[in-house]
Amino acid sequence: MRGRLPNANPYHHNFLVGVGSVSNLATKPSAEIREDDRIGFTELMGYLAGGVTVEEAEFLRQLAAQVQSGCIVEIGSFRGKSAIALAMGVRQQDRMRQPAIYCVEPHRPFTGFYGGEFGPKDRGVFYQEMCRTGAFNEVALVNLPSDVAASSWREPVGLCFIDGDHRYAGVKQDFECWDPHVLPGGLVAFDDAIDPECGPHRLIDEILRTQRYRRIAGVGKVVVLKKSHVMTEPPRQLPTRRQHLLIACHDLVLTGGLLRFERMGTILRNWGHEVALVAMGDTVAPEFASKVAIMSLP
Repeated sequence: MRGRLPNANPYHHNFLVGVGSVSNLATKPSAEIREDDRIGFTELMGYLAGGVTVEEAEFLRQLAAQVQSGCIVEIGSFRGKSAIALAMGVRQQDRMRQPAIYCVEPHRPFTGFYGGEFGPKDRGVFYQEMCRTGAFNEVALVNLPSDVAASSWREPVGLCFIDGDHRYAGVKQDFECWDPHVLPGGLVAFDDAIDPECGPHRLIDEILRTQRYRRIAGVGKVVVLKKSHVMTEPPRQLPTRRQHLLIACHDLVLTGGLLRFERMGTILRNWGHEVALVAMGDTVAPEFASKVAIMSLP
């Protein structure tokens, strides 16, 4: 979170709200305080410093609870409030299938879009909150700039929460660096996405026009986009000159076969290429009015 000044509670370093009471953390040194340890999620989020509201934190928790493939990456973490919300969502999944959460945050001196001042001191509080809530079990801090971390990233991403530099150039760079790592069907969430003067709002409009993502949900100032399973623009590594492509298949089946190739062929033809399928096996192609040429070996 680098956009706005956090709504910090003056007592949040010493107290967390329990169910029906206030629990003094000073009496529980080094203890892991979990959501089910007398602390309700709503009360906890209300007492942690950060830029997301309680409602937005609950939304992030729900998103994390639904991630089935890939890891979760948060770009810009400040003092860990939204990361803790993500961790509590992950805890709702089966322990053996819980996705990892990575917080990419350099904690270097920085002035946010709304004037907030951020820096190394926030790293210390981040660690404290991870220990106080036990979220260190689910969350790993990647203490690097977003572009540096993305350049050598190897894990597929199922949910990417972009909450770093809210200036247009900054948020665009974050998205372009991490978009290649987001799985088809994966989610990208943006904070501060409803302010027309803020970078995420402008960038989201541009992303939606590519038809590579569609907007699926939003709560407060957080907006979520879902990545398409089908490419709608040519990747950079494809040649721009017209190509004649012949795709060999052992057998042709309708479900998962011809229908998928039909969609791919339509996209390639829209890019100016010619596509044909050739069946290598003995299976007769099902009746299907395909726009892609289908051939078979004699």
